[in-house]
Amino acid sequence: DRGVRRARFAVLREAEMPAILVESGYMSHPVEGRKIFDPAYQKQMVDYKAALEKFYALEEDVTTAAKLVGFDVYIGFFHTVQYGRPSLVLDLMEEFRAVVVDAVVLDLVNSGKVTASDFKHDETDGPGVMMKPDALKRVIEAHEQRLEQINVYGMTGEQASLRRCIELQARQLARVVKGEAEQFMPLQLGRSGGEGERR
Repeated sequence: DRGVRRARFAVLREAEMPAILVESGYMSHPVEGRKIFDPAYQKQMVDYKAALEKFYALEEDVTTAAKLVGFDVYIGFFHTVQYGRPSLVLDLMEEFRAVVVDAVVLDLVNSGKVTASDFKHDETDGPGVMMKPDALKRVIEAHEQRLEQINVYGMTGEQASLRRCIELQARQLARVVKGEAEQFMPLQLGRSGGEGERR
């Protein structure tokens, strides 16, 4: 485990959407290269991915922000319009996935706060993986702490929590839709006293 590193990797820098790079091993490595065919290792990767699925709490925060500024959450730009699907919410969520969801999950996994033992298989409605209640509580707490983290919002330079940034991005989109702004600017964050960083 070489930890979490930050760099302007080409595969991330050239991406046209929020992106995160996860290296779970090297195919050229004599040991790690065989892991991909190991059912136990595959299960471990699936279990960790299950942690990501718990973050649809982010959808609730984005839904609140979208409704607050007066949007119809079912009419989006990128996600197709389907009955019952909040397409606009899913659109707005995209630039916050890496900043909120991926960042929290990687921290929990790399710090050992969430491990494979925190998951169980549930065959009630077919094959599935569920997170145990204690682990789910840790995930939700980490999620809430992340959303309350103060950053510098690049558009205005104000200090704002990530939850507030969701609302500010929704308001910015509303201005574009109403013709009050020419283009939608991607989320830019910076640490207090630090230079803004495009996300």
